[in-house]
Amino acid sequence: MIFQKIKASLTIEAVVKFYGVKFTRGKAICPLHGEKTPSFVVYNKNQTWQCMGCKQGGDIINFVSKLFGLKNIDAVKKLDYDFKLGLIGEKPSKEELLRFKQQQEAREHEREQQKLKEEKYFRLWEVFAEYDKIRIANMPENKNERPNDLLIHVCEMVDIYWEQILNYKGVT
Repeated sequence: MIFQKIKASLTIEAVVKFYGVKFTRGKAICPLHGEKTPSFVVYNKNQTWQCMGCKQGGDIINFVSKLFGLKNIDAVKKLDYDFKLGLIGEKPSKEELLRFKQQQEAREHEREQQKLKEEKYFRLWEVFAEYDKIRIANMPENKNERPNDLLIHVCEMVDIYWEQILNYKGVT
């Protein structure tokens, strides 16, 4: 019964925005996994959410449960407390509030680490691409010509960056 009351009292859009999801042209970066292209959408008509990237979705309770790593009943308590609905009649204990906060901080730390990892990966690609342009521009026109020192250095760097990219993605 309390689950229905919570769902009836809140909209999916209000809940996801409250917890920091920012939309651009109807889509957002999914808060549940690292991504560069927004694939998180809300459906106001049936009060659900869906991420095309991680293939997860559900209602407001499911969203809060997944976002903070909570059981559904704890997600209901958190929603009731955060939105000051007063439907449950009891305030979460100090331990529960501390746990909610720790879980939120852990999730934010995890997202930040994923973002840094993705930025490093894309920077590796940028550097690799620059070295590869230099390599191509400095290739000898004649097969019998000896490569210049810059080309030798750049080829070594291309190999190093390529290996780092493959290691980053777990290929090697």
